[in-house]
Amino acid sequence: MVTALAIEAQEGTIEDTSILWSKGFLVGGILILLVSHLLNLSTAEQNPDVGTYFRKHTKIGIYMPIVFNIRLVALTILLFVYHISPTVPSYLLIIIQIGYLLLIVFGRPHKKPLDIGRAICL
Repeated sequence: MVTALAIEAQEGTIEDTSILWSKGFLVGGILILLVSHLLNLSTAEQNPDVGTYFRKHTKIGIYMPIVFNIRLVALTILLFVYHISPTVPSYLLIIIQIGYLLLIVFGRPHKKPLDIGRAICL
């Protein structure tokens, strides 16, 4: 027979509700991230980098700053998931990085070759 005490979540995990304010900050941070990306998506054509560093007459040039930000968020999340499962995030990190490099090399969102080289290094 399972008692209520045996079902309690381990301390420090997401299921632990002993410190509710920390979970509120987690949800608040995720909401702020989503809102900022939605605002960035709606104003992507007015970004000052588009036309200066990126080609403004292609969709890939307009949305490349958003792709870069989403890649950074995904890499950060996968670094934290590594503590739960070390194999899956390792492969996903490699896949995301190779996909981003292929997008830069074959999509050519940048205006100058120097910017393409800089983006590959980043």
